[in-house]
Amino acid sequence: DLGTETLVVEECSGNTIPEDGLLYTTTAEPVEFDFSDWGSFSVVGFMAESYFAGYDEDDASDEITNEDINLLSKDMLSKVLVDVEDDRMISTGASLQLEEGYELKVIQLDIDGGQAQLELMKNGKSADTEIVHSPDTYVYEKDLGKLDDVPIIVVYIGNVFAGTESDLVTIEGAFQISDDPITIDSGDEYGEMEITSASGDKIEMRNRENDIDLDEGEKTLIMGNIGFMTSDDGGERYCLFVRRTIGSIAALKIEL
Repeated sequence: DLGTETLVVEECSGNTIPEDGLLYTTTAEPVEFDFSDWGSFSVVGFMAESYFAGYDEDDASDEITNEDINLLSKDMLSKVLVDVEDDRMISTGASLQLEEGYELKVIQLDIDGGQAQLELMKNGKSADTEIVHSPDTYVYEKDLGKLDDVPIIVVYIGNVFAGTESDLVTIEGAFQISDDPITIDSGDEYGEMEITSASGDKIEMRNRENDIDLDEGEKTLIMGNIGFMTSDDGGERYCLFVRRTIGSIAALKIEL
């Protein structure tokens, strides 16, 4: 909802968009973390999905990084997997479940010292251990492509306190990006579209190789889940759509 993506039909002959007649552009924009104390990060809409583009040292909290980190300038983007402000309590031995097989496990808590010993697991194997003095931010960094030490998991550790049955720690915010970025190189093809340029904050694509036929009464995918829906009365009208998987119909609930 940042208005970063545009798809323009620059030329159309009948029901055919000729080669180079379709232009797609998207621009990186700053967006605040859901946990507002962390400031903001750079995000780009790419094929109707939200992707992480980088951190700006002037906008992101020093608790996360004090450097400029720009994935797009290194020809890659990473999917934003988690971005939540969520006040939850976790007891000793329990875990905060993350994406892509990651979980942050609470090994032990020091109530008097306000410390939490944490272990980050990836598919059941230890990836990192750290002692956090609450309140503080836990950061896990990993090399992504040509960039070293990119913060991919950020968790805000709040208070450590004694509960009625076990010691507890509060988790107030979590952020995660994928550790498996996609490449954004000139010449890369996504469906009918080809990347013609990719800079530090902008991506452009065109249908370089083929004409695109918008058949009457049909749905034509252009790239990823983005496509055109064409009218069945001669195909003179068409509109964009984004295909989404929303689960089984039985799981849907409509409130009037």
